Amino acid sequence: MWLLTRFILLIGVAHLLEHVLYNGDPSGPDKLSEWLQQGGGDSNAATNDENTEFYFYIEGNYENALSSWSKGFNGGSFTKEDIRRELFAVDSEFINAQSEEQWHYQEQIRKCANPKNPFSRFNMGNLQTMPLSKLDQVTSAATNFYKNNYTADKMFLMLVCNKPLDELGQLAKKHFGWYKNNENPETPDKVPSFTNEHLGKIIWLSSQKNKNLLSIIFPIPKETILRF
Repeated sequence: MWLLTRFILLIGVAHLLEHVLYNGDPSGPDKLSEWLQQGGGDSNAATNDENTEFYFYIEGNYENALSSWSKGFNGGSFTKEDIRRELFAVDSEFINAQSEEQWHYQEQIRKCANPKNPFSRFNMGNLQTMPLSKLDQVTSAATNFYKNNYTADKMFLMLVCNKPLDELGQLAKKHFGWYKNNENPETPDKVPSFTNEHLGKIIWLSSQKNKNLLSIIFPIPKETILRF
């Protein structure tokens, strides 16, 4: 029952938006799924505590697939029906995750974190944090999240292909040059995930599998992390 008390309204919007954008439906015969099928490729997406990533790989028709893939990120085009559909997908993912020991392990770590830091919160989202009865509010939150976070100053694009670098640069500008910087960037709260009060703890978890695991976790200050 402890988990239910940590459900906060509209938590999980980043994860929901990942689903909406990943399942974007570019019109016409050049949909990404068709290019991937023809080129023996695949695609996926994931949202963690700080980032959302989208990727695809393909053996042929690279530019056609890239063109179709880029269209799915036009976040101004999703509707309430898109949100409704993906809410069920997010909730289903949450239900399935509860049978995974790794998920419970991560949630226990969140319980030990600084409650003033977002890391301490349940973040996957489900139909309790984003109820259908609040569909208008959830849609508005997803739209605002897209406008505030899917901006050039907060995103990285990596193109890997056996084409000249100049040609890859032209492809990047052609298909993603419409992204602009956020004119009103938010200043994130500099609240540590863990303070001395929250460290030095031992957590014992009972495994349903025949395995023994020792995990040692310690925080690393962001300023010491190399970013490329």
